[in-house]
Amino acid sequence: MKILYLSHTSDLAGSGKAILSIINNMIELNHIPIIIIPSQGVLSQELRDKNIEYIIQPLETNTWPKYQNTHKITYTKRLIKKIPKLIVHYFKLNKIIKNTNPDIIHTNVGIIHLGHHLAKRHRIPHVWHIREYQCKDFGYKFFPSIKIYKKRLKNINNHPISITKAIFDYFEMSSNASIIYDGVIPESNSPEIIYQKKNYFLFVGLLSEAKGIQQAIKAFANISNTIPNIEFWIAGNGKQSYITYLAEKYINPDISKKIKFLGFRTDIDKLMSEAIALIVPSKFEGFGFITVEAMYNGCIVIGKNTAGTKEQFDIGFQMHGEEIGIRYESLIELQNILFDLGTNGILKYRDMMNRAQKTVISMYTIEANGKNINRLYQQITDDKIVEKKTAN
Repeated sequence: MKILYLSHTSDLAGSGKAILSIINNMIELNHIPIIIIPSQGVLSQELRDKNIEYIIQPLETNTWPKYQNTHKITYTKRLIKKIPKLIVHYFKLNKIIKNTNPDIIHTNVGIIHLGHHLAKRHRIPHVWHIREYQCKDFGYKFFPSIKIYKKRLKNINNHPISITKAIFDYFEMSSNASIIYDGVIPESNSPEIIYQKKNYFLFVGLLSEAKGIQQAIKAFANISNTIPNIEFWIAGNGKQSYITYLAEKYINPDISKKIKFLGFRTDIDKLMSEAIALIVPSKFEGFGFITVEAMYNGCIVIGKNTAGTKEQFDIGFQMHGEEIGIRYESLIELQNILFDLGTNGILKYRDMMNRAQKTVISMYTIEANGKNINRLYQQITDDKIVEKKTAN
């Protein structure tokens, strides 16, 4: 099959890693992938290295412009600019579809609707990967409305993939949708767990309010004087204005040397394996790539008990009858957990670390994800063949 993938990102964060893994799997299965990305970036470099065809074409999202702290006139201008962009990108994508003639169009995130519209127009099956709550996690407003969005997901031409049951339920998906967990780790031998950790807590991900970094910094700052030899390392990028805001609001001179902004890193596995614990404070994590990666690398996960993080912890508890991570609900609880680990160490969590690693190896391999998605592709094309025969 020839599959046209639509990506909203050129980075290798969660959704970027996910689409690259899917494409690699499909190549192994002799499918022909073509991917549309908005710009050159880390993802395009990976694609070039693997000789995978890609096309640079931005795709406007179906979300209302951000209104918070925005003047009404500025907001109106942004809205007026969005409509022409949607139209222009519609016709550009339409031309690409005509030229490539794919068997399936696979949109990698929920905020892009152009794949839905054009797949329907060309009568090409559309796989729609729903990876985010949109409003709860990123603060997006559905354009034109969530009611219309849910209706589009149920369209007969669509075959949505929800990356968790919680997202499936949130959008009230129907029998045309599947739940397929992301593939994060390989089936090969798992890394040996290091029990002698270095003196730092770790955060990995986008530095944004949605990812909860503000709460993590605040919790560490509040108890840092009680664990004087422990640092907090922050790996990831974000807007410089937001990083400056965090530093000015929460990082006083006494602890400035203990909180380290590492920026983008390529040694995340090593950082995780040597950390006391990974803090996952996201308000509503869609799935949680970093949670799986940390547990695979033998790192304790301290996770906010919501959304995808909660679902991963729940799955582990169902499998083993015991927790695979440390849950928290409030800032005070997070502070107490950090104090306990920083004071008493991780020895009492050795069994938890082993359970967590076994859980993710069982549930979230790249190979299993590829097989499940390929099975969906085959089912879609088989149904289409039957549909054509019936029509004739």
